[in-house]
Amino acid sequence: MFQRWIDGKQHICFDIDELFAWQDALDEIEDQEHPAWKLFDAFLWDSECKLEFSEEFLKEMQEIHDKIEAGDYSDFVKLEDYGDLFDDES
Repeated sequence: MFQRWIDGKQHICFDIDELFAWQDALDEIEDQEHPAWKLFDAFLWDSECKLEFSEEFLKEMQEIHDKIEAGDYSDFVKLEDYGDLFDDES
């Protein structure tokens, strides 16, 4: 985490690894009904929603989209091959 001035405003910056570590730590807290828990959870969720997609990720998504548009599903796994993973055991 570090501080940075951007457009005349002071910002606190943290990286994605810190964000996910905080989310993991928060998930371990039992009292998820506490107002402070909910506030921090909302803050972390809002922070995650503001993340930008990397160019590499966007390129991979475009390649998948192009394959689907061309009718090429060779990289996909049929759901029926793993159907037992989705059976309702209750």
